[in-house]
Amino acid sequence: KALTIIPISRNRGPQHWVALEPAAQLRSGAGHAAREAIAVLAKHPDHEPAMFDLIHAANVLGPGAEGAVVLAQGLALAPGRADLLVNLGGLKDDLAEPSAALTLYRRALLLAPIHPAIFNNLGSVLRGVGRSGEALDALRRAMIVAPDFAAPASGLGNVYRDLAKFRAASAWYDRAILLAPDAMAYRSNRLFLAHYIPGTTAVDLQALHREWGQTVT
Repeated sequence: KALTIIPISRNRGPQHWVALEPAAQLRSGAGHAAREAIAVLAKHPDHEPAMFDLIHAANVLGPGAEGAVVLAQGLALAPGRADLLVNLGGLKDDLAEPSAALTLYRRALLLAPIHPAIFNNLGSVLRGVGRSGEALDALRRAMIVAPDFAAPASGLGNVYRDLAKFRAASAWYDRAILLAPDAMAYRSNRLFLAHYIPGTTAVDLQALHREWGQTVT
């Protein structure tokens, strides 16, 4: 079963709405949309359109406590929803509550044990609290489940960079770029890292700068 999950990048904003008036796509209407969805879910916890609307209303209201409250209300009505757990975990991470985020992600994995986005988000939070070994494990699991998923490849690069294992980091950034060639953050990370890899020449750096510039334009 597919899960509606807000990416760890927190690219907030309405992406798609189900049966909502256009005005509800604005933040001023998101609270109303959330209340309508909660009213439906109170009677029909498995109502998929209402669940979808609730998650995206929280997307507009977040990051922040307001979006987290909306998702917590939905979770109280439908405690077995991995998508609610993951999205609430993302908002808790935004609120600098990593322990709560980790708990929510792990609960989600009990319901969706091989979902790559959950492993990716878990790995990102673990990296943020300095638990590099566990972060590597979570991100590797994401890559095993979804070898074409660029985000955990970049995440592995970030963790190896933190550990000063620059060649390994560069290899994972290369993998992320191969999977998502238009993602400028991955190219920027690789370019920055190249300055710290022994043996990188001025010619190598010029080539990377040129490649980065060509992608931007």
